[in-house]
Amino acid sequence: LTSASANAAGIRYSISASYVSINPSISGLSLYTNVAQSSNACVSATYNSAAYSLPAQQGINIRDVACFGNGTTYWADGIKCVYCLFGHVDHFTLNGAANTGSTVGYPSITNRGISLDNSTDWDITNSHMYYVHKAISVDNSSEGAKVDTSSFVDVDYGVYGAATWRGPHFTLSNAHINATTPGV
Repeated sequence: LTSASANAAGIRYSISASYVSINPSISGLSLYTNVAQSSNACVSATYNSAAYSLPAQQGINIRDVACFGNGTTYWADGIKCVYCLFGHVDHFTLNGAANTGSTVGYPSITNRGISLDNSTDWDITNSHMYYVHKAISVDNSSEGAKVDTSSFVDVDYGVYGAATWRGPHFTLSNAHINATTPGV
């Protein structure tokens, strides 16, 4: 899929409490933007906050998905999840804005590879993110994220826990992080 419209691209799921058993899956897809998506995620999932406390049947599966720009364009977030339970990301690739000379050039401080906000029990494996500000960003009450066999290269932060993050359990294993500030 290709986009030429600023801030009008990407795949979005918004699930209400009455559809809590919907488990969206995205597989085998490349999304390319040739204009800056400064406020859009390549893939976005938002569940109703009331559904978050229900017995969990919800989840999102993302496999073999790639999000690209043209070297100067970018997605604001690769994957953005709000109130998502039981997410599975496997073989995800995000290429942000390209280097500018000898320094890494980030489009903005909001540029994130995978953003988890009030999200629980995520498995992120075999994923690669380049030229983003924060490869993995964890906010609010997110917990139980497991990142394995992934690479975050030319990023500012490899794994970033916001000041609002207070959830337990985050596992990082078999990962490669090349960050300009603390990797974790």
